[in-house]
Amino acid sequence: MHAFSSWTTAATREAHPFPPVDRRSKLEKAVGVLREEGPVELARRSTAFLQRRIRPRPSPYDRWKASHEAGFFGLLKQRRSVLTWQARPSLSLLMPIHRPELSWLHSAILSVERQIYPYWQLCLALDGPPEPGVRRWLARRIGGEKRIQVVESRQHGGIAAAGQAALELATGDFVGLLDQDDELSPAALYRVAQSLQSEETDFFYSDEDKLTPEGLRVDPYFKPGWSPYLLLSQMYTGHFSVYRRSLVLEVGGFRTGFDFSQDHDLALRISEATDRIRRLPHILYHWRQVPGSAATDPAAKPEAAGAARRALSEALGRRRISGKVVDGPFPNIYCIDRSPRSWPAVTAIIPTRDQPDLLRSCIEGLLQKTDYPELDLLIVDHESRDETARSYLRKLARSGRARVLPFRGPFNFSAMVNLAARHARGDLLLLLNNDTEPLHPGWLRRMAAIAVDPGVGAVGARLLYPDGRLQHAGVVLGLGGVAGNAFSFLPADSPGYFGAAWTTRDYSAVTAACMVTPREDFLAVNGFDADSLPVAYNDVDYCLRLKQIGRRTVYCAEAELIHHESASRGTGLDPAEVAVMLDRWGPQIEDDPHYSPNLSRGRPDFWIRLE
Repeated sequence: MHAFSSWTTAATREAHPFPPVDRRSKLEKAVGVLREEGPVELARRSTAFLQRRIRPRPSPYDRWKASHEAGFFGLLKQRRSVLTWQARPSLSLLMPIHRPELSWLHSAILSVERQIYPYWQLCLALDGPPEPGVRRWLARRIGGEKRIQVVESRQHGGIAAAGQAALELATGDFVGLLDQDDELSPAALYRVAQSLQSEETDFFYSDEDKLTPEGLRVDPYFKPGWSPYLLLSQMYTGHFSVYRRSLVLEVGGFRTGFDFSQDHDLALRISEATDRIRRLPHILYHWRQVPGSAATDPAAKPEAAGAARRALSEALGRRRISGKVVDGPFPNIYCIDRSPRSWPAVTAIIPTRDQPDLLRSCIEGLLQKTDYPELDLLIVDHESRDETARSYLRKLARSGRARVLPFRGPFNFSAMVNLAARHARGDLLLLLNNDTEPLHPGWLRRMAAIAVDPGVGAVGARLLYPDGRLQHAGVVLGLGGVAGNAFSFLPADSPGYFGAAWTTRDYSAVTAACMVTPREDFLAVNGFDADSLPVAYNDVDYCLRLKQIGRRTVYCAEAELIHHESASRGTGLDPAEVAVMLDRWGPQIEDDPHYSPNLSRGRPDFWIRLE
């Protein structure tokens, strides 16, 4: 899976085709330059033109590296700063080795030796049967470096067993994972130790990229902050992961039987033992694209998927979550099909005005295309004048299939939702726009099963435009100003950034066009802000207030609906509401923890941030 989805390039090519070359006009232009500015200027322009054709323009990632990564003097300054630190934790790197390509193994070891933070140990575990050539090469390569230790197994035990053997050599305060053909950035261990100067942490992970066989760095993965739901969907912490060694030993280290997903299994168990988890938003690990590796082809190791499913299934058991693990739509993405012992009653709150066809489609979708066992419909009618709509509402009320609450006065979405919440009968509230249609019967079960998890305050759905493009896959703070929908306008079948459009995961907010939230939590934060945010951003504000009381917001990728966005109301933002959000949530908007500071705020496709 690639960092930048191929659809972006294709769409750009289609929208901006290369114009045909008019050679005569170029010749005329050159003659004009010669006449008006002379032969020296013509030669300068010709040389610049040839350089542009011969030397390709730097990629967006190359431009990002040039402006974000420390050079020689920057690294020297970082190295000297270590001398001022009060704490200098030691870090042990664990490297299982089996039939290595010696040139790549040399590069991996060299990347450790070149660390600007000197308090490290490298633990090499040779996974047998013994290879005399490798053993002799290692002896020469290590020389007198006492910080490198080697243990050797006579039999091939697999990567988990080799990782455990390396762990038994480790003496550091923390242990990090490094594959035999990958490399660390020079500041990798420095960033870990630096972060420990200000905050105690048990589990670190960082951004990463890939190394081509030619040694070029490509495909950066700029990761979100800690997301336990994303870790249940995919092994996103991956490289570079560092754990407190005592905690790794406490949870049992690496377990055999989980080879090729042994790191996912360990991360799941560590995250159950601590909440002191921190993302380091720096490219600290370079994953080599070797033939047959997951860095080259995510489906290259099918046995990894089976091990991941077992690790996730055992995690569900430990967490007492009833459900099963199923494969997602792309390699290395998983879905948790939850099945709670009982389903809480849900009250669907549907604000509406006129638009009888839209409302009828929405209501019929709830009554006939949704398989939820206990669903109460509460429609808030904002002074409908269309007689067909009024007749339909009366019919629903008489039939007992829905209750209708009248709402008078200027349009105020927040006040309408708050009014309905006070009359709701369900333990869960489903906030639903009247211009939505479910695409499969189980969508509400998927959302409700997450909403009953302890600590979850809001669950959003995957919403599509009627033409099949993606409309909502979570909300990113700061996107387009205050907040914006992730991946809007992507084709529905696009994976998004490293599969993000299809992974259930934590976000800072989700849209109230389709949101499930516990009624108890809604009342605890006094619902939506009807005074300051009557129209826009009330859902974002609500999710952020839920976070203040310790609740999570989760995007559920398995719940899909069509959303005719703004079909029943116009678009437009009130500057006063924008000002309220910026004043109230400025720091969070500036630095969304569930988005990377290295990704753009100007476009919704998780493009590299160059502004």
